[in-house]
Amino acid sequence: MLYVLAGYQVVPFHGDEAIETAMSIDYAYLFIEQDLSKVLYSEAPYNPVEQGYRLIDGSVIRYLIGVAWHLDGFTQDDLNVPWWFAKSFAFNMENGYYPGDDLLLTSRIPSTILTAGSVLLLFIMGMRLQGRVTAYIASLFFALHPVILIDGRRAKGEGIHLFFELFVLLAGIAFLGLVERRRWRWLWLWTVALGMGSGVAGAAKHTNAIVVVTVFLSILIYGIVHARPALLRIVIHLVLASALCVATFLLLNPAWWTNPVTVGALVIQNRAEVVTGQIADFDNSYRNNVGLRLRGLWSLVLASESPMYYEAPEWADYIGGQIDVYESTNLTGINLPGTGLPLTGLVILGYAVMWGLLKPVSLFRPAQWVLSFWLAVLLIYVVLLVPLGWQRYYIPVFPMLGMTAGLGVIWVVNLYVRDAEQYSRQYTGGSARVIPQE
Repeated sequence: MLYVLAGYQVVPFHGDEAIETAMSIDYAYLFIEQDLSKVLYSEAPYNPVEQGYRLIDGSVIRYLIGVAWHLDGFTQDDLNVPWWFAKSFAFNMENGYYPGDDLLLTSRIPSTILTAGSVLLLFIMGMRLQGRVTAYIASLFFALHPVILIDGRRAKGEGIHLFFELFVLLAGIAFLGLVERRRWRWLWLWTVALGMGSGVAGAAKHTNAIVVVTVFLSILIYGIVHARPALLRIVIHLVLASALCVATFLLLNPAWWTNPVTVGALVIQNRAEVVTGQIADFDNSYRNNVGLRLRGLWSLVLASESPMYYEAPEWADYIGGQIDVYESTNLTGINLPGTGLPLTGLVILGYAVMWGLLKPVSLFRPAQWVLSFWLAVLLIYVVLLVPLGWQRYYIPVFPMLGMTAGLGVIWVVNLYVRDAEQYSRQYTGGSARVIPQE
């Protein structure tokens, strides 16, 4: 966790950081000026550019950035305006679209802290699923991955996206663990945590709706398959969690208060237009191309030998010096060339273990159940929904790579131990020492 925190000062700049810093003006509108009218959706908005960004991205990181600069002594007058990607880098730097070095560093603190917190959540999840081995492999893989360190340290939405993706998964696992042990009194607490955490997750990054729906459905199906006598109780708790999720989401998105249905439809429409524009401007080869998306999973994630610092090629000229400085430090993570094939093999084995196709690896059933559903959804996401060959579109996949690789390691070790034990009994009359399961 400390390693993640250490590098936010030197990570190269991305234009999206200027947008998120500029949009932290919403914190000022709501908590300093206390003027709700500047944030509410309107057909004649106070600031059309700000309203446009309010309708395509999550709100929570912007509030946290606002808290950070407020505590650090900045005021809303110090804020930049959102980065204008249609203009040149020089134009943006010279005309108030860049937040300034000091404000930028302050704006990075919330995302960096949340990325570091994600390491802890992933470790806890690994402990719940299998034990220390999987927990250490998963959390170390995540904390030392160059892509996570770059995007998670920037003042963008990836850090908060990952944190609440993992929080919702953990809350679902805790919920099912209590159902399995019939701990009904504590179930109310985790119902609240699951509901409110899911609402924050959706408000942090709209695509987190995928993990929220997955966890809720996995719990419902678990009740149908494994806990039918308690199914009505489970449904009641899920309804309460759903209500808390919606209420929390709306509380954190005052732009929706004018007309949630209308604004929700606009959010979907505007986000689709943004992605369509990106595809038109950069690369339309991913459209309806499952093979290319899977190849991207291989080349950009599993076998990637270099992180993607930028998407537009001309940015190499703008931040090339920053990249050189960053790569000269010991804070870039660990990238071992040639590990793509063994990592892929371990991940495939881990998938098979999680889905019960390979045994014996002792897993905590509620954790295995929730994460099995999530792994299936991640495959669907990669095959059907990744719109471009950008590493950041594969971000939701990264936490589970280390987790499944850890399970693959456990299976391989257990296979070796079983073979050694069988050989020992057959030829020496003794027995091999089996590594105990967690």
